[in-house]
Amino acid sequence: MKVDSLRKSGNLKLLIDECLLALKSDSCNPKVYYYLASTYSLVGNSDSAFIFLKKTITLDSSINYLTNPDFYSLINTIVWDSIQTIKVKHYSENGRKVKNIDLAKQLWKIKLMDQAFYYHSQIYPEKKEYYWEIKDSLNAANLKQIVAILDAYGWPKISLVGEEASSAVFLVIQHSDLSIQEKYLPHMEIAVSENEAKKSSLAYLIDRINIAKGGKQIYGTQMAFDNETGQVYFDYNNLEDIEKVNLRRKEMDLGPIEDYVALWGILWDPSEN
Repeated sequence: MKVDSLRKSGNLKLLIDECLLALKSDSCNPKVYYYLASTYSLVGNSDSAFIFLKKTITLDSSINYLTNPDFYSLINTIVWDSIQTIKVKHYSENGRKVKNIDLAKQLWKIKLMDQAFYYHSQIYPEKKEYYWEIKDSLNAANLKQIVAILDAYGWPKISLVGEEASSAVFLVIQHSDLSIQEKYLPHMEIAVSENEAKKSSLAYLIDRINIAKGGKQIYGTQMAFDNETGQVYFDYNNLEDIEKVNLRRKEMDLGPIEDYVALWGILWDPSEN
């Protein structure tokens, strides 16, 4: 909890000190190495980041590390390519096959870039516009790659590239403009019908499209934002058939709406409407 608090506050130097201290009593904890790797990357110390990342991947076979936006500063290096190769090997050894490894690697990197700099914009609000300019540039580059992939392969299937890589397509499409979202929605619907894309992701895309077109959301995935107060809230007026929202969410592998809005610090209370 202390480590999480330090990260949220942006006190990365003290976070590193705490993790180094923790290693003295628990030298086999992959989470500690992972925190050190990601934090060193955030502060621009790529040498130390790679040292601890290499240790992390010997202790944990998770593929999620390859899509962590904290590692943005590392991805255009030969060392990063070697780490991707090691993780693919671990992934396969644990019974999960990636049929198109080159495409999976491209999608892992796209997913990482899609999420990059959110942390920076939150910790350094005075530089928020600067970081969003970077993100706009990354989003444009990502979209160009994703459109090329969709044109070549159709929606990249989970059975082809794995779930982590496949989900990168959804992230980029949902962060694009309405015309792109509508164009590729049918592609995702087909993939979901074949169990080759996540139902929950489709729910988010449908809601986002409906809201953008001035309609109501179906699954309650989209929060509203008050520009005057800076507060996130849930617009009950913007949800279709509110009494049955949890039935629809369950069909899309989403948890109860009460739990979801709680993640945003919101108490579910439709009577406020």
